[in-house]
Amino acid sequence: MFSEDDLLPLSALAQMLFCERRAALIHIENIWSDNVATLEGSHLHQQVDLPGVVSRGDLRGVPLRSLRLGLSGKADVVEFHLQDGPPLGAGPPAGGALRDNPGLPGSAEVEKAAALLAGKLGALESEPPVDALRGIEGDAARIYFSVFDHLIVAQKDEFRFVERSRRPPLDSVNALLSFLYALLAHDGRAACKCAGLDPVVGFLHADRPGRPSLALDLMEELRPFLADRLVLVLINRQQIHGKGFRGAESGGIQMDDATCKEVLVAYQKRKQEELVHPFLQEKCPVGLVAYLQARLLARHLRGDQDGYPPFIWK
Repeated sequence: MFSEDDLLPLSALAQMLFCERRAALIHIENIWSDNVATLEGSHLHQQVDLPGVVSRGDLRGVPLRSLRLGLSGKADVVEFHLQDGPPLGAGPPAGGALRDNPGLPGSAEVEKAAALLAGKLGALESEPPVDALRGIEGDAARIYFSVFDHLIVAQKDEFRFVERSRRPPLDSVNALLSFLYALLAHDGRAACKCAGLDPVVGFLHADRPGRPSLALDLMEELRPFLADRLVLVLINRQQIHGKGFRGAESGGIQMDDATCKEVLVAYQKRKQEELVHPFLQEKCPVGLVAYLQARLLARHLRGDQDGYPPFIWK
């Protein structure tokens, strides 16, 4: 009979076949740390079975860079070399609405809302308690969505936003927002698990049975940058149309299959674009930002890093 301390995990044997030094770092010294390349691998395993997006036999929808790996003998360092070719993206998509067209109606209201939001941000410097923080967030959300309709500059008759509505969404814009938020929450859950975090134990969202509170905390940083902006791009560029939405038995509005597919494809393409992470100062696909943020949070919780740097994109 052997004790638990005498047993060797099968994963350790697999790591030893790959690289003895790496196996020691992971299973003996416990100091293995991720970088963009290893996070891309974790992202692949999380995304590969996502229904309707990608399968193991077709990896074209996976937002990963092509990698070549060279290894000979016993390696202390494994180097990944990017293949030559055109860049995957050229930054955030166009469609900045009033920023690109400052003379459009609603500019003054949007500027006023931005100033109010800056004031809410300043109120956080005093480190208010969680309940007060949630109140500030609620006020900020109300201000933010009060001017969201001004950012829609095309198809106004088909896509008019009055207020945020959920469960069910009561108009086409809310249906788009809810759909993309669901995709983002899925990515947030996967990111938490890859970083060794429990996605249901959050900080700002109250814990409820079955609710991925930490994943929802994480996605708050990414909603305007990834989901809201994509909604505006899809509408303003007329990539989707009002005829792709219909009433549901619940009394809300839902998308038809063709529109769902169009949004899914746009979301995956958006995640393939690259940016320079504002804290790490390293180029990475947009689709990996949630994973990088989860890793940064895990490092802070372990005491390896002072503070947590939120993702802020200007």
